[in-house]
Amino acid sequence: MICIILSSLVIPLLLLSPSEVSAVTPVFTLVETPSVERTWEDLSILHPEQYMNSSMVEEEIENIHSTVPELVDVEVIGQSYEGRDIYSIRITNEDAPYQKAKALVVAHHHGREMVTVNVAIYFMLWLLNGYGSDPQITEYVDTEEIYIIPTLNPDALNYIYNTNDPYLRKNLRPYDDDGDGLFDEDYYEDVDDDGY
Repeated sequence: MICIILSSLVIPLLLLSPSEVSAVTPVFTLVETPSVERTWEDLSILHPEQYMNSSMVEEEIENIHSTVPELVDVEVIGQSYEGRDIYSIRITNEDAPYQKAKALVVAHHHGREMVTVNVAIYFMLWLLNGYGSDPQITEYVDTEEIYIIPTLNPDALNYIYNTNDPYLRKNLRPYDDDGDGLFDEDYYEDVDDDGY
């Protein structure tokens, strides 16, 4: 016999006899969530077919938030080593009257993985463009809180964008590469100390 038991029912059911347990019928109530009325046209990316720097990412976030404020909240969750804002975008239907499950998407953790920024922004557009027209996407946004951090590493994003250096994996916080007590004096590719 397979039973699916809600966690709040486990202890009381253990105290009952087998015949009493079979008489217990859990009650489930479907909570209806009214969807937000869609008043926006489909969004498109402002900087298509290219990698973005942190200013472009901010423009994309502002465009998304200003177009669909009914479903999008933007929060600065911290600053990078060089003082750039790190944004968290929350997409959800605020009209839902209950606690919702959460999902977190963190993009651009490693400096050289710039494409993940674009993927995160396209994911936001996919959710918002599908809302109100695709029943599965609408239900997902209505019943979940989706948090998206398009770049966790905006300093490295700008560094790679401006220098075209594809090797930086970490952030720009100085660190002691070789354990000699000095920070960032050894360029990671300068194996013969000639400065190149």
